[in-house]
Parts: sequence; structure tokens; C-alpha cells
Amino acid sequence: LRIKEAAVSQEQVHYALPHSDINAPDLYIPSMSLVTYVLLCGLCYGTAGKFNPEVLGNMTTKCMVTQLLEVAAMRLGFFLMQAKVSLLDLVSYTGYKYLGLCVNMLMGLILGLAGYGHRTYYITFLWTASAIAFFVLKTMA
Repeated sequence: LRIKEAAVSQEQVHYALPHSDINAPDLYIPSMSLVTYVLLCGLCYGTAGKFNPEVLGNMTTKCMVTQLLEVAAMRLGFFLMQAKVSLLDLVSYTGYKYLGLCVNMLMGLILGLAGYGHRTYYITFLWTASAIAFFVLKTMA
């Protein structure tokens, strides 16, 4: 639900609160997906026999830096297009990629150990990438 207020020189878009609109951007799913992704990375390192507690901190730092660079690039793109988008909305929408990464990693771990190899990981990757692309297309358009 978008609530538009027309001003004399510009138009502002305000979103309904998450308890009123199920499609409202929030940071719960992206932040929980980030934590789950970091823990799954630790599990992958552990199953390979390379786990070190510093892995969790390093993965969190890499994810945060990547997220920051991605949001900065999108913010620059929207600035050049003269479109106003909230910073937290961009953080929320770009954070949904961790949900797809968690699904990919779980499928790779479970089906990889079952003997199906990396083929199922790539099939899952194509599915989650197209689902996230469709989600962003529908929410940002």
C-alpha cells in the first residue's frame, strides 16, 4: 500500500506500516537471513575441517562490506536518475539475497552429502536468483 501526498513541487511516497501491509519493507527477514548465512558458512567450514571462530567474524565483515557497497552503488544510480528511495528500503531489498544464499547453501549441503553433487546447487541457484530478481522487479517498479 502506497500512500501518496502531492506537494506543490514534488511528490512523496509513504509506505504503510508493516502491520497494515504485508509487502512493506522491513529488516527482519534480511537480518535473520544474514545471521543464518554466516552460521551456515561456519557449518561449511566445519564440515571441511577448516573451522576457526574468526571465520564467523570474517564472514560477517565481508557480508556487511558487500552490502554497503551494493547499497552505495544503488543509491548512486537512483541519485543519477533523480529518484528518491529511502536508504533503509535499499538495505532491506538488497538484504533479501541472503535468503536465497541460505537456501542454496542448505541444498548444496544436504544434497551434496547425499551424493547428488554440485548440479543441484546450481539448479537451486538459478531458481533463487530468478525468484529474487522477480521480487525486486515487482517491489521496486
